[in-house]
Amino acid sequence: MRVFVSLNPDPATKAWIGEAQRRVRAGLARFERDIRWVRPEDVHLTLAFLGEVEDAVPLQEALAACDFKAFEVQIGGWGCFPSSRHPKVLWLGIADPSDALEGLQASVASALSIPVGPERPAFQPHLTLARFRPGRYRYRIGAALKAIAPHGHSFSWSIRSFCLMESRLGAARAEHTVIREFSA
Repeated sequence: MRVFVSLNPDPATKAWIGEAQRRVRAGLARFERDIRWVRPEDVHLTLAFLGEVEDAVPLQEALAACDFKAFEVQIGGWGCFPSSRHPKVLWLGIADPSDALEGLQASVASALSIPVGPERPAFQPHLTLARFRPGRYRYRIGAALKAIAPHGHSFSWSIRSFCLMESRLGAARAEHTVIREFSA
């Protein structure tokens, strides 16, 4: 099975994400065929992607030992990976003044014996809203995003749990299922 560890937004946060996505989607309507939007109910913050595993039980036992207390982060601001000039992914940013999110991600990585350092990319907390199809219009999409980006509009998200998830790839989209939720 294909698994990852994530933070899954509560209903109020999903509603805010959905509204933010609708605003940016309206601003990018002329590029609609070049964009694959993530459904708001599928938006999550990935703490660790583990890929294919045969048995999730040892992962559940390891994650249960993570040091975790509830905390809050701010969602807001748009960005693109790798850049707005060559966008492939559109995301909402996450601000964590307390560094609790970084601490949780480090605890998860440690519990699962995920190597850190130069061989792994740095943790960049974000919520993926869309993926851009390859094509000649990507640079125009990046310019359009700059014109509509709502800087300063943010939402407070209370993190009370994290989840071990299974991801099944389908023809239209991936189906995500909670294997186990770990509460603060």
